[in-house]
Amino acid sequence: MITNFHTYTIIFGCHLRQLMRDETLYKKIGLKIQEIRLQKNLSQQDLAAKCNFEKSNMSRVEAGRVNSTVSTLNKIAKGLDVNIIELFKF
Repeated sequence: MITNFHTYTIIFGCHLRQLMRDETLYKKIGLKIQEIRLQKNLSQQDLAAKCNFEKSNMSRVEAGRVNSTVSTLNKIAKGLDVNIIELFKF
């Protein structure tokens, strides 16, 4: 029984660490989007409109609260007038 609990803890711990790494990545991408947006003197509302998103969705992306698809990130990059690779330079 202890072995099963120990195994569960190891597996769960690995998944939790991966989740934490993913969340950190989402936040880094969001902060990069925000940085570029501010450099271009755009509001969240302006960028959201360029991407055909609701402002609340843009807010969640910038806050790193969502796992954005490549398609979403590409729309944001186009809205910012940058290559999508720029969103990953952090």
